[in-house]
Amino acid sequence: MSPESSVDSIDAILRESLTDPDLTLVSGHWPDGAVMEIMPRGRARLSTPRYGGAFAGLRDLQIEGEPHHLHLDLARLPCATYVLAPSVCFGFRPSFELRLTRAHDEALERYGLGLSIGTPYRGGRLQHEAVGRYFERLIDHQQRFPESVSFRAGAGPARRLVVSSFDWDGLAGLLQRLTGQTLAAPSSEALSSLLASLRRAPENER
Repeated sequence: MSPESSVDSIDAILRESLTDPDLTLVSGHWPDGAVMEIMPRGRARLSTPRYGGAFAGLRDLQIEGEPHHLHLDLARLPCATYVLAPSVCFGFRPSFELRLTRAHDEALERYGLGLSIGTPYRGGRLQHEAVGRYFERLIDHQQRFPESVSFRAGAGPARRLVVSSFDWDGLAGLLQRLTGQTLAAPSSEALSSLLASLRRAPENER
């Protein structure tokens, strides 16, 4: 994929994701000791392209009515990885995130910008509306932008989600309604396999 096509894809993925009203923006690298979270409550806006050439990827992510903003270079963040990983914020149940990374970064370890569903659970059960929107975007984006989009589940060297208290039944029911397919087992491997079956192959894999 050309750099120009990559920027267009990431621009569309990010712009569409920012419309979600239950979104937390995440910036920073936890091993460095600090992570910043911004809760835009539906007021995050991505600026239009302003430059060409080497600066074609520059965007500002702004909070409507506020001076707060992030400077982004989408040309340096060509990979959009949807991630489920245990989060201390949710009692080590998985967070539902989209992470924009450099080409050779492992999204479970390092990323330039993260977008996380703010309240994926209520009373320990999945918030079907919010999590449903997440999976609808994931499925749509991996169909439309297969060269840019991937999915990862897990944490640590084994890259597995081992969360006995996670609402697997709720997730299986949600995916059944969205895709018509059955989650084969309550595991990250089965979830990855189901989503891979819905993914359109990139041009270079055909």
